[in-house]
Amino acid sequence: MSPIRFAIIGGGASDPRDSGLEGHRILIEDPAVAIREKRAPMIPGRETRNVIQLILSAYESASAGHAVTISS
Repeated sequence: MSPIRFAIIGGGASDPRDSGLEGHRILIEDPAVAIREKRAPMIPGRETRNVIQLILSAYESASAGHAVTISS
């Protein structure tokens, strides 16, 4: 089993265009690697689902022009 990789990724706080894609690549690649290596992913599926729900709710709110409720 290979060790979990951590990378120092530029935050892009002063300019979002400077944030790069390496951090995203690692997070997108990790679930497939975790399956292949028979280990848990860095971010559990439930947490991933919660983040997607938050993002979709932000889009829904912006589209509807009002706040939306996010259920837990």
